Amino acid sequence: MMSKKIAYLLASLLLLVASAFGLNAQEKNITGLVLDSAGHPLPGVSVIISGTDAKKGTTTDANGKYAIKAKKDDILLFTCLGYTDLQERVENRTQINVVLQESSQQLEETVVIAYGSARKSDLTGSVSVVNMDDIENTPALSLDAALQGRVAGMEVISGGGEPGEDGSILIRGTRSLSAGNDPLIVVDGVVDAVSSFSEINVQDIQNVTVLKDASSTAMYGSRGANGVILVTTKGGNEAKLTITASASIGVSQLPKKLDLMNATEFAQFRNDLRYMTSFQGNNAMATTPLVSGSGYPVENPASYGKGTDWMDVLSRNAIEQKYYVAAGWGEQRSKMYMSISYDDIQGIVIGTGMKRIGTLLKYNRELFKWLKLNIRGSYQHTNRDINKITLSGTSNTAAIALSPMLKITDTWNLYGDTGVVGGTVFNNPYIIAKESDNRSVKDQLSIGGGLEFIII
Repeated sequence: MMSKKIAYLLASLLLLVASAFGLNAQEKNITGLVLDSAGHPLPGVSVIISGTDAKKGTTTDANGKYAIKAKKDDILLFTCLGYTDLQERVENRTQINVVLQESSQQLEETVVIAYGSARKSDLTGSVSVVNMDDIENTPALSLDAALQGRVAGMEVISGGGEPGEDGSILIRGTRSLSAGNDPLIVVDGVVDAVSSFSEINVQDIQNVTVLKDASSTAMYGSRGANGVILVTTKGGNEAKLTITASASIGVSQLPKKLDLMNATEFAQFRNDLRYMTSFQGNNAMATTPLVSGSGYPVENPASYGKGTDWMDVLSRNAIEQKYYVAAGWGEQRSKMYMSISYDDIQGIVIGTGMKRIGTLLKYNRELFKWLKLNIRGSYQHTNRDINKITLSGTSNTAAIALSPMLKITDTWNLYGDTGVVGGTVFNNPYIIAKESDNRSVKDQLSIGGGLEFIII
């Protein structure tokens, strides 16, 4: 009798365990909603059962909703490009809502090109991405100077060295003798937003993308034939106030000066030049006057002392000042960024320099889930003192060619070119640099905006 009761108890226990296993193995419908950190629905998120074939999974619809069959012990895996993967155990739940966090690391692995997007490792086109965080402390006045040596295959040719003078960039070499070879500049998606790199404040730039191959013509046509430089400026941070301020001061000077004759040495040289040595007869040395007349051009060379060092007079230790203040903030549906900068750059040559003030304002607003408003405005005032003189070269008014016997107030050269009394007109470069005006003043205002419709 006892054995029958034990057998009955064991049978009941086996049935209970089998029932439990059967319930565990039974699939049930799981539904839910996938949102981003701002509370917006995320479409296209992959939802699969971890450890199984991805074909058994599903994706979220336009409203971020999904439905999938899973067992109690299954683990749901949520994946989306640009977001951190998330795993959730099913257990006894039939509705599982999740929030995915953005992943900057995954975003950096993706490059957007003219005809789509691809991972850097799979990209066959020639694209270079420059993160401006790496060079934000570089003392570069313009974008072309900041990019110099940082993009493979891109040649940056500096201008004459004056403050504010634009250089030139060659991405695909010199393709034309008569037409231009400059790349197309696109700022925040706007073509021709600027006419030169000097109009873009380096500290306002978030990143620069350089399209170097023929793929650039897929979006920009023939205008992209010389390459395209895509500039993305900074924007506000969601639910976060960020204030940035910087100031810098520096000094530029000539790296080295030539060892030129002073006034005494030059006067003695003029006296020695009055006579020349020639060979006559049986290689005998004879001295004959170089010009008619007698005596020396300069009676007492030592009385002139050191005279005028024109390299010192026409050059200087140039002071460079840069100031920058920016603020960015935002909330769930809107972002704003604004900045103001001031640059005061002296040139090494006297009478040259540049003063520039610039502002930038960006505003983004999500009016509806399917409509966004973007506004961008910038203003820049530039005042350049353009160089009027030269320090070197073949000009007779270049600093290295001027007589140290002349004073900075002279306008007449009493000695002329050969030392003959009478002299010639002397265009004093010091007076030209101090008294004449060769200035370029430029004001540029750019205001743009647009509506972004999200169709799907």
